[in-house]
Amino acid sequence: MLISGQNHTFKSLYKVGFTSSGVVKALDIVLYSNGGWSQDCSVPIMERALLHCDNVYNFKNLKCYGRVCKTNIQSMTAFRGFGIPQANLICEIVV
Repeated sequence: MLISGQNHTFKSLYKVGFTSSGVVKALDIVLYSNGGWSQDCSVPIMERALLHCDNVYNFKNLKCYGRVCKTNIQSMTAFRGFGIPQANLICEIVV
């Protein structure tokens, strides 16, 4: 397990614009994923996460960016969900 691929870990930075009543009007979000030392499935996973970064919400103004980070640990690989659980959790944290 020490050298086998794991789920991609994600970090996000975001800015949210909302009304005084708490309605979210705008979201600007950057997703960072830990890709490990080789690319493997990291780019398609990030693409899928970006497609689902708004979860089930209909934000009027949405800007999503994604970066796959090369690190010095084992490469990450695809598991069930393929980036969608990470993106959905981040969106729920924002809301």
